[in-house]
Amino acid sequence: MSWRISAGLSLLAAVVFYASTAPRAADEPKPSPPGHLVALMDYDHAFQNSLRYKTELDQLKAGTAKVENELKAFHDSVHKLEEELKALQPGSPDFIKKQEAATLKQHELQARIKIERTKFEQQRVKLETALLKEIDQITKQVAVANNIALVLNQDTREQPLRDLEATQQHRQRRVVYHNAGLDITAIVLSKLNDSYNEKANALPLPAANAKLATPAKQ
Repeated sequence: MSWRISAGLSLLAAVVFYASTAPRAADEPKPSPPGHLVALMDYDHAFQNSLRYKTELDQLKAGTAKVENELKAFHDSVHKLEEELKALQPGSPDFIKKQEAATLKQHELQARIKIERTKFEQQRVKLETALLKEIDQITKQVAVANNIALVLNQDTREQPLRDLEATQQHRQRRVVYHNAGLDITAIVLSKLNDSYNEKANALPLPAANAKLATPAKQ
């Protein structure tokens, strides 16, 4: 009985050994070698100089111009009430009435300013979040295509060493020296702007001076 168990274990070991050493099938994909290169990128430069950020931020600011004018007119009406109070006798019925109206308008103005500021910040966060995701995606594509395993974020702007804060930041920088050939900022920014232009060109243009179709005669 024991010799049968030993024989069975020997056979099982042989099968496992053969499976681990057997050659791969010709059509079985082999794992690609991992990336080994390191690159640098000025992330903030790509962000600030992308056409999408500049264009959509300008559009967002332009959309707030109407709201700012409305708030200014509201502020002027509050200021007018405050000026009218100066001509009234403090404690009189008219004074109390206008004072209450001015206080209510002041509270309403502050509430509207807070609401509009929050709305603007939410829209800007939405814009920046979408852009950040796109930059990350394009950076990954460039890295994979060029066998890059690691992309470091490096501020390439020259910072004058004028004070202690600047010298401290200089000492704590992540990259002390790099070859200019390792910087992929221009590549990422170019692809980012090309992508934006392609999407913008794909949008239908509004017809200028379009004529209304003439209804068919009954």
